[in-house]
Amino acid sequence: MKKIKRITALLMAMLLMCSAFATDINARAAEYIDETENQIETNTEDKQSDDTYENNTSNDINVSEGNSNNSVDQQDATIVNGTVEEQATEGNVTSGLINYVGVDKPYLTSPDTQKIVVSYGDGTEEITEAKIVYQKADGTVYEEQMTERQSELFLFEHTFNGEDKGVYTVVRFLCVENGVEKSVELEDIGIKAQFGVDEKYPGYDAGNGTVSADDIEISVVDAQSNEEGKKIEGNVEEAISNTAEEVATYSNETDENAISTYSAKSNVVVVLDPGHGGSDSGAVGYGLQEKDLTLKIAKYCKEELEQYPGVTVYMTREDDRYLGDKPGDAASDLANRVNKAAEWGADLLVSIHINAGGGTGVEVYYPNSNYNSEIGSQGEDVAAKIQKELVALGLRNRGIKFKTVNYDQYPDGSLEDYYGIIRRSKYAGFPGIIVEHAFIDNETDAEKLKSESFLKQCGVADATGIANHFGLSKYRSVRVQSKNDFKGTANIVVAGCGTSAKVAVWNENSTSAKKWYTLDNESGTISFKKSDFGNAIGNYYVEVYDSSKTQKLCDTSFRVSGDTSVNLKSASVDNKEITYTLTAEFADMPDEVEKVTFPVWTSDQSDLKWIDAKQTKKGVWTAEVNISDYKKTGKYNVDAYAVLEDGTKQYLGNADFNVSDTGMSVSVENYQKDRGTFDVVINNIKTVSGVQKIQVPVWCEDGQKDLIWHTAEKQNDGSYKATISVADHNYLAGDYNIHVYFTANNGVLKTYVAQNLTVSRPSIGISGEADSNEEKTYTLNVTNVGLSGHMTGVTFAVWSDKNGQDDLVWYTGEKKSTDYYTAVADIARNHKTAGEYHLHAYGITANGAKTFIGETTFEVTEPEMTVKISDYQKNKGTFDVIISDIKAPAGISKIQVPVWAADGQKDLVWHTAEKQSDGSYKATVNIADHDYLIGDYNIHVYLYTNNGLLKTYVSPTFNVEMPDVDINAKDSDGTESTYNLKMTGAGTVKNVKRVRFAVWSEKNGQDDLVWYEGTKSTSSQWTAVANITKNHKTAGAYQVHVYAITVDGKSHFMGKTTFEVTEPSMKVTVENYQKDKGTFDVVVRDIKTPAGVSQVQVPVWAADGQKDLVWHTAKKQNDGSYKVTINIADHDYLIGNYNIHVYLRTKNGVLKTYVTDGLNVSMPNVDITAKDKDGTENTYNLKITSTGIVKNVQRVRFAVWSEMNGQDDLVWYEGTKGTSGQWTATANIAKNHKTAGTYQLHVYAVTADGKSHFMGKTTFEVTEPSMKVSVENYQKDKGTFDVVVRDIKTPAGVSQVQVPVWAADGQKDLVWHTAEKQNDGSYKVTVNIADHDYLIGNYNIHVYLRTKNGVLKTYVTDGLNVTMPEVTMKATDKDGTEKNYELNVSNTNYVENVQRIRFAVWSEKNGQDDLVWYEGTKKSSSQWTATVDIANNHKTAGTYQMHVYAVLGNGKSRFLGKTTFDVSEPELKVNVTNYQVNDGTFDVIVKDIKSLSGVKQIRIPVWCATDQSDIYWYTATKQSDGTYKATVSVANHKNATGEYKIHVYLTAGNNIQKIVEAPNQTVEELGYYSIMGSSSVTADQLVRYYKSSNNRYPATDLAKGGAATLEQFCQIYYEEAKAEGVRVEVAFAQAMKETGWLKFGGIVKIDQYNYAGIGALDGNATGNCASFPNVRTGVRAQIQHLKAYACTEGLNNACVDPRFHLVARGVAPYVEWLGIKENPAGVGWASAKNYGYDIVGMIKTLKSK
Repeated sequence: MKKIKRITALLMAMLLMCSAFATDINARAAEYIDETENQIETNTEDKQSDDTYENNTSNDINVSEGNSNNSVDQQDATIVNGTVEEQATEGNVTSGLINYVGVDKPYLTSPDTQKIVVSYGDGTEEITEAKIVYQKADGTVYEEQMTERQSELFLFEHTFNGEDKGVYTVVRFLCVENGVEKSVELEDIGIKAQFGVDEKYPGYDAGNGTVSADDIEISVVDAQSNEEGKKIEGNVEEAISNTAEEVATYSNETDENAISTYSAKSNVVVVLDPGHGGSDSGAVGYGLQEKDLTLKIAKYCKEELEQYPGVTVYMTREDDRYLGDKPGDAASDLANRVNKAAEWGADLLVSIHINAGGGTGVEVYYPNSNYNSEIGSQGEDVAAKIQKELVALGLRNRGIKFKTVNYDQYPDGSLEDYYGIIRRSKYAGFPGIIVEHAFIDNETDAEKLKSESFLKQCGVADATGIANHFGLSKYRSVRVQSKNDFKGTANIVVAGCGTSAKVAVWNENSTSAKKWYTLDNESGTISFKKSDFGNAIGNYYVEVYDSSKTQKLCDTSFRVSGDTSVNLKSASVDNKEITYTLTAEFADMPDEVEKVTFPVWTSDQSDLKWIDAKQTKKGVWTAEVNISDYKKTGKYNVDAYAVLEDGTKQYLGNADFNVSDTGMSVSVENYQKDRGTFDVVINNIKTVSGVQKIQVPVWCEDGQKDLIWHTAEKQNDGSYKATISVADHNYLAGDYNIHVYFTANNGVLKTYVAQNLTVSRPSIGISGEADSNEEKTYTLNVTNVGLSGHMTGVTFAVWSDKNGQDDLVWYTGEKKSTDYYTAVADIARNHKTAGEYHLHAYGITANGAKTFIGETTFEVTEPEMTVKISDYQKNKGTFDVIISDIKAPAGISKIQVPVWAADGQKDLVWHTAEKQSDGSYKATVNIADHDYLIGDYNIHVYLYTNNGLLKTYVSPTFNVEMPDVDINAKDSDGTESTYNLKMTGAGTVKNVKRVRFAVWSEKNGQDDLVWYEGTKSTSSQWTAVANITKNHKTAGAYQVHVYAITVDGKSHFMGKTTFEVTEPSMKVTVENYQKDKGTFDVVVRDIKTPAGVSQVQVPVWAADGQKDLVWHTAKKQNDGSYKVTINIADHDYLIGNYNIHVYLRTKNGVLKTYVTDGLNVSMPNVDITAKDKDGTENTYNLKITSTGIVKNVQRVRFAVWSEMNGQDDLVWYEGTKGTSGQWTATANIAKNHKTAGTYQLHVYAVTADGKSHFMGKTTFEVTEPSMKVSVENYQKDKGTFDVVVRDIKTPAGVSQVQVPVWAADGQKDLVWHTAEKQNDGSYKVTVNIADHDYLIGNYNIHVYLRTKNGVLKTYVTDGLNVTMPEVTMKATDKDGTEKNYELNVSNTNYVENVQRIRFAVWSEKNGQDDLVWYEGTKKSSSQWTATVDIANNHKTAGTYQMHVYAVLGNGKSRFLGKTTFDVSEPELKVNVTNYQVNDGTFDVIVKDIKSLSGVKQIRIPVWCATDQSDIYWYTATKQSDGTYKATVSVANHKNATGEYKIHVYLTAGNNIQKIVEAPNQTVEELGYYSIMGSSSVTADQLVRYYKSSNNRYPATDLAKGGAATLEQFCQIYYEEAKAEGVRVEVAFAQAMKETGWLKFGGIVKIDQYNYAGIGALDGNATGNCASFPNVRTGVRAQIQHLKAYACTEGLNNACVDPRFHLVARGVAPYVEWLGIKENPAGVGWASAKNYGYDIVGMIKTLKSK
């Protein structure tokens, strides 16, 4: 009933979440129940009556086939009333209970809406309000109101955004029922419903997809089963099927080679328990009663078992009786059965039953692994072995199973087994199992059960399975097993020889006597050791006798080899390194060696292959290693193992070898631009095995769209060459990528990436060539135009490289031949430029468009020449410009020489050079043509060639001088006031009318420039006078420039000169400073100036801003010096630095300035004092004796402040005038200053005019107090210490001593203590840590000493480290498994009033994310303990912190101390091995596991897709050798090929997880024909294929379904296949095979439009299969069914395949695997041999059409 409820729950949840699909879901659900034989278990056990199940197990009622809504009363009428009543009770759902919780999306990406469904009660409750509470991982709690209700289902919706990231848990359901508010804590009833928003919660399976209409994923948590819902993927029917499965381990096949988990003992006791009996008939049906059948089977089983020696068989009943204490007492019935078994010393209890409920087949229940895992393992093993034997009888395999309750627990806290017979047996110490042989209410099974021979077969099968589990044998025998001569050991196994048999063993070569062994049961094993026989070799003999040694029962013999050493060799065949022969030659090969195998690998074992050797002669084994299987160079690791008879591998040694590396050099050569080809040459090839092939992939286009693989050909010189033509690459221009793949004969591949070759546009020949040496015209050519496509014409663009395209000319090409065009470029007419020319060719297409073909350049020679200036005639004013060494292929047209000297080229003259007899050219320049200018002449040369070129040359300037002109300037009278200027001679300048003299001083540019007009004194002399005093007034150098003005008004520069005006000098002193008078003198001496002194001025000031500036005029003294006297009264009696400048003005107007160092003027004769008034430094007397030279003083003010902290304590004290001009005041330190150190005293006098005058300053000292502070008498146990202040020194005396103390951050516990004065004059305070909340650690201790004059002295001590009294704490691993740690703290009684102890525990990893507070348990007055649960609360390895806190009576916590402990991290190694390319499987082996807490689970996620869309989680299974193994199937990964990523998640017994990344596994393409994918087959090909069969198309019949013609029929196939991504040829060929070319004739009729026999099961009547309304729907159903087999992707069209949900998705991705016999998983479309291969053959024929 639980499963029916879960199915209903899922359907109803989906109805709320996907209401649009409600009808479809219900229909499919009914269909599913009909087609799966109603195998939905309803086994129950009434825990209140303890063990009801086993007495009623065969009465398990299922829903009737085809009607899922039948009540129990409607079941088979033969079912006894009592059973029906029990089942009906089970079916009722208690009102007001949580049935389950459904989460729509376990993981959602924001923004998205989460839907949560809660099933509450049965839908009849009066509920007016409902809401859920969910909690975020960070502790935030949210409430959500109900969105919608349907019956008992409540829907809640919430939209999450990016800020909502986190993991959420639904924690509570609240509702108002009948006016009463109810609340259900989900965790209390075993429900943990989680989901993540942009974050995956721990345990989330990333492989699940998103929810859509056809692909619904829902996580359901069932409140009764406590099973967290399996993720449901795919369509609804498959989801229900997945969820409805029993929690079981199901095996379609039992491993025939499985090794018994039972360890043999002297005698095995098996108790057979025939179910029911007496008044309890068990299940009934078809005239049969279960109690009769179970008794018969049990008797047959006992009869068979007792044929095995070493086994004792008991039966709980041997007749028809009830074993309960009273009728109907099921609990005592079960208890008595188990108690009997316990009394008999059972090793195994087998409870024999017959099933009921409408199903068919056999199933066995065994114990779970809880409480006693060994019993679980033994039970599982015997269950599997019995199941195997029963399935062999033809019964359907329903699997072996276990079932766990979700409420009662075993003593270790794990959940109990569901069934009482199994649970009680486990408590009794032996495995109990339940065997359900067949279904009594199934007609087919019932017919078998009516057969006595079948019942016997069941009994024999049970016995055989039991015997196989215990390793029993029926016959007397002695045999040698597990023989290993390498170790000198073997097992001698004796069977069926009775109790206390004697066994003799001896060696033929040994001098030792026989060794006798006694068996203590009828069968047993003797461990043989060669060392027990003196290591003797040769033949050993074994004889088995009865206990008296008189009768030999059986015997055997075996040989022990003398020398097991092996000679291992590896050698290259023919020394070509293609094949290596491995040889293992035994000196004396042991007989048990069945084969020799060599594991061979290169570096990391990723390519490990086991190669089996062949025995070529006795003891000699050889194998071959084909290097092509590895394709690697370097070291090959070769180990040798002998495989013995028992499968043991014995290591023999190694025979490693090396394969030489290959090499080559690659060059790209012979690039023929015109031809568009280049060669790739491979040289220096190094290989021992020879060259198999060399391939050269080349491409230019992005995405390698033009990729071509070229095969290089061997050349005569041994190199290889591939010629590449750009024509093969669509004439692409740009970088060509060139790789070289060199495959040696041994398969080794060497790859080389050559340097890219930049290829220009395909080689169209373009050229520009001069028609003659004169370079006047150039012929333009373009060839191979055809390489650029069809062109109707060509045009040439020509321009010179200089100045951009300013001379661009388009020339139209003249067609000379098919792909040859020409034109002529006229340089002289159109371009006239030398240098490089650009020539671009464009093709003209048919529509007139221009297409660029290519480009080139050509050169027009740049003319050259040499230019020099010669024959300069200074006096004549002429010079020649000579142009020689001229080179110009076109010849000279003319040469012009522009010359100028004036700014702005005002005198520019173009001279034409004349050709000279020597071939040079000359132009003569006369300065008369340039206005007689002197100075630099600019000379350029312009050479014009006959082809229009212009060559320009810029000559260096030529300096022309003025001929024979004398210019001078002289002091007129020695006073430098005026200077006489004179020019003699006019040089070459004629007709001079005026002369002008320009004069200026060099200082400050030409600011004093004056033009003086010259006076002509003789025919060649002109004069003037420069007035320094009037016009210049500057010392230093002067410039004189002379200009002549001719009659034509032009000015001609005649020359220049200079003269000097002396700079005045002086010495200045400040003398005769009269402090008392306030005066000083400024004296100017040693004045030197030819012009004489005009005036000396002295500006003086002292105030900022020159407010007191006074200009003083110095008077000349008798000694020639100048002096002025300064009085500070003229400067407001200012004291301080006086600024003094001197300005000396000479008679020629020159000014000389002098800046002195100034003078520091102080206040005259003022005495200022400050004295301690009474020796206590409380007050100080201030005094100034007089105000000096300052007159009219009205007030005196004393400014007093301490130097510490600036002027923060500045006080102005008003002075009192005393006698004799003195003023006094008193400074109060205690009141106004309160600071020690140096004090400043400044005095100011205020005069009648209100001005304040600084009179002077002094300082005085206030003593800094001193003291010594010590922290003493620390009483650790009392928590007290003293702070003592000694040796206090202060004249003012002590006012107060305060001691602030704190230990907490932020001074939260700050206490100000006042120290008390002691008899010895010291001060003391006692500090108690009780006043500081018992804090431990560093205590901060400051001392504040306040003196009576207000001075504060602060002292900061080093503090005191207060430690915790001796508290002992430790953490101990409780049982050595690291699951629980016991925490212990003692000696806590030093803290008063401790009420609780709390232990804070967390791992150091990830901060305090796993912090847990453990409440301590008081063991004594000073000892507390707690237990840390690593498995449930922490789950982390590494170092743990433990902090201990005491909680006092006032509620405050006190830190007592801390310690650490370590939890080890699990270790493991991972191998990926046993890759089976054809099966698509490989194994992941987890070994060398180190985990003190054991292994709870190992899960292995595997994926191939980069986005992990094919991720699949495997659970590794423990192997007999202690390793764990998971077999990966590529079918679970969409049959992807490539690199598989493998991670291993080991969860230890303490829930610590270790994650290891395993080596990748490369999965190769199988080479089969894929069902899914794109297809090149067209609808026309389908038509041709059908017609080739010579069958007539049934147009009349198929026209009714919408395909009147073959073409329409094929087009439908083409469209439907394309819609789902199925290859059309697969579907069409299959349809032709299934329908016999549309003839039908079997179960399917033509008007059912079923083209693949969907639903046409063997034995069905004609027409008993799926039918479709038309051709397209039938084709769509077939294609959807193919897609179901081929992949796990969703459908693109609505599902019309009624059996889509029955297919295990993705099990047959290839056509070949559609056949069940050829499918690796043993599943598929059809059972006919080579079904898929036949279709592939048809496809090949189809594609040929």
